[in-house]
Amino acid sequence: DYVKRNAEAGYYFDKEEESKEAGVRCVKYQVRIEKNADTRKRFITWVFYGEKGELAVECEVSEDNFEKIEPMMLAALKSFQLIPRTTVEA
Repeated sequence: DYVKRNAEAGYYFDKEEESKEAGVRCVKYQVRIEKNADTRKRFITWVFYGEKGELAVECEVSEDNFEKIEPMMLAALKSFQLIPRTTVEA
């Protein structure tokens, strides 16, 4: 939804994979922005599905630097964890 609302023209979803990260259902997306864009870039977005909703975490990098930066982006995304609520909702 975010990409459709905010990305420049000429994007496509390169990868989509469902998995579990830190025990939480997660869908991993890779989006390339190439056509009609000032700068070719790639998004890596992981959407985590918690008990109260969805949370998307995204990294964006220029295509020229993707191979060099990808391991750092994946390490950052893998470190993400949903923290269980400890308070009662009113």
